[in-house]
Amino acid sequence: MLLAPWMICDYKGIPRNPKATWFRVVALLALAQAPIGTLLGMKPVSLMIATQALSSIAMPFLSIYILIVINKSEIMKEHKAGWLLNAGCIATLLFSTFMAYFSLRGLVGNFTDLFF
Repeated sequence: MLLAPWMICDYKGIPRNPKATWFRVVALLALAQAPIGTLLGMKPVSLMIATQALSSIAMPFLSIYILIVINKSEIMKEHKAGWLLNAGCIATLLFSTFMAYFSLRGLVGNFTDLFF
Protein backbone atom coordinates (compact mmCIF):
# COMPACT_ATOMS: atom_id res chain seq x y z
CA MET A 1 0.00 0.00 0.00
CA LEU A 2 2.88 2.38 0.72
CA LEU A 3 5.26 1.13 -1.95
CA ALA A 4 3.91 3.26 -4.80
CA PRO A 5 3.57 6.56 -2.87
CA TRP A 6 7.03 6.19 -1.34
CA MET A 7 8.60 5.38 -4.71
CA ILE A 8 6.92 8.45 -6.22
CA CYS A 9 8.20 10.64 -3.36
CA ASP A 10 11.73 9.28 -3.71
CA TYR A 11 11.69 9.70 -7.49
CA LYS A 12 10.41 13.28 -7.34
CA GLY A 13 12.60 14.17 -4.35
CA ILE A 14 9.68 15.33 -2.24
CA PRO A 15 9.13 14.54 1.45
CA ARG A 16 6.81 11.68 2.35
CA ASN A 17 3.59 13.28 3.49
CA PRO A 18 0.81 10.77 4.21
CA LYS A 19 -1.63 13.66 4.68
CA ALA A 20 -1.23 14.87 1.08
CA THR A 21 -4.28 14.26 -1.09
CA TRP A 22 -2.41 12.48 -3.90
CA PHE A 23 -0.69 10.23 -1.34
CA ARG A 24 -4.04 9.20 0.11
CA VAL A 25 -5.57 8.60 -3.34
CA VAL A 26 -2.73 6.27 -4.36
CA ALA A 27 -2.94 4.41 -1.03
CA LEU A 28 -6.72 4.16 -1.38
CA LEU A 29 -6.34 2.63 -4.84
CA ALA A 30 -3.97 0.05 -3.37
CA LEU A 31 -6.45 -0.70 -0.59
CA ALA A 32 -9.34 -0.95 -3.04
CA GLN A 33 -7.86 -3.95 -4.83
CA ALA A 34 -8.99 -6.38 -2.12
CA PRO A 35 -12.72 -5.57 -2.02
CA ILE A 36 -12.87 -5.03 -5.79
CA GLY A 37 -11.11 -8.33 -6.43
CA THR A 38 -13.44 -10.12 -4.03
CA LEU A 39 -16.50 -8.54 -5.64
CA LEU A 40 -15.24 -9.72 -9.03
CA GLY A 41 -15.18 -13.26 -7.69
CA MET A 42 -11.47 -13.68 -7.01
CA LYS A 43 -10.42 -16.01 -4.24
CA PRO A 44 -8.95 -13.97 -1.35
CA VAL A 45 -5.84 -16.13 -0.84
CA SER A 46 -5.08 -16.15 -4.57
CA LEU A 47 -5.56 -12.38 -4.64
CA MET A 48 -3.07 -11.95 -1.78
CA ILE A 49 -0.52 -14.11 -3.59
CA ALA A 50 -1.03 -12.13 -6.80
CA THR A 51 -0.48 -8.78 -5.08
CA GLN A 52 2.72 -10.04 -3.44
CA ALA A 53 3.96 -11.36 -6.78
CA LEU A 54 3.22 -8.03 -8.45
CA SER A 55 5.09 -6.10 -5.75
CA SER A 56 8.25 -8.08 -6.56
CA ILE A 57 8.30 -6.37 -9.96
CA ALA A 58 9.28 -3.07 -8.33
CA MET A 59 12.52 -4.44 -6.87
CA PRO A 60 14.58 -4.53 -10.10
CA PHE A 61 13.62 -0.92 -10.79
CA LEU A 62 14.62 0.10 -7.27
CA SER A 63 17.92 -1.76 -7.65
CA ILE A 64 18.69 0.07 -10.90
CA TYR A 65 17.84 3.41 -9.29
CA ILE A 66 20.09 2.70 -6.30
CA LEU A 67 22.95 1.64 -8.59
CA ILE A 68 22.68 4.89 -10.51
CA VAL A 69 22.51 7.07 -7.40
CA ILE A 70 25.39 5.45 -5.49
CA ASN A 71 27.67 5.91 -8.50
CA LYS A 72 26.97 9.62 -9.07
CA SER A 73 29.87 11.71 -7.79
CA GLU A 74 27.79 14.88 -7.56
CA ILE A 75 25.40 13.16 -5.13
CA MET A 76 27.67 10.81 -3.19
CA LYS A 77 30.85 12.94 -3.29
CA GLU A 78 33.63 11.04 -1.44
CA HIS A 79 31.20 8.25 -0.49
CA LYS A 80 30.74 7.05 -4.07
CA ALA A 81 30.35 3.27 -4.31
CA GLY A 82 33.39 1.07 -4.74
CA TRP A 83 33.65 -2.16 -6.68
CA LEU A 84 32.47 -4.36 -3.78
CA LEU A 85 29.26 -2.38 -3.21
CA ASN A 86 28.63 -2.28 -6.96
CA ALA A 87 29.12 -6.05 -7.16
CA GLY A 88 26.62 -6.54 -4.34
CA CYS A 89 24.10 -4.22 -6.00
CA ILE A 90 24.50 -5.99 -9.34
CA ALA A 91 23.98 -9.35 -7.61
CA THR A 92 20.83 -7.92 -5.98
CA LEU A 93 19.65 -6.63 -9.36
CA LEU A 94 20.19 -10.03 -11.00
CA PHE A 95 18.42 -11.87 -8.18
CA SER A 96 15.48 -9.45 -8.09
CA THR A 97 15.10 -9.65 -11.89
CA PHE A 98 15.15 -13.45 -11.64
CA MET A 99 12.47 -13.36 -8.91
CA ALA A 100 10.31 -10.85 -10.83
CA TYR A 101 10.47 -13.08 -13.91
CA PHE A 102 9.26 -16.10 -11.95
CA SER A 103 6.59 -14.02 -10.21
CA LEU A 104 5.19 -12.90 -13.55
CA ARG A 105 5.48 -16.39 -14.98
CA GLY A 106 3.62 -17.81 -12.00
CA LEU A 107 0.90 -15.18 -12.25
CA VAL A 108 0.35 -15.77 -15.95
CA GLY A 109 0.46 -19.55 -15.54
CA ASN A 110 -1.98 -19.54 -12.64
CA PHE A 111 -4.28 -16.75 -13.80
CA THR A 112 -7.29 -19.06 -13.80
CA ASP A 113 -6.59 -19.93 -10.14
CA LEU A 114 -7.54 -16.38 -9.19
CA PHE A 115 -11.17 -17.00 -10.13
CA PHE A 116 -11.83 -20.74 -10.08
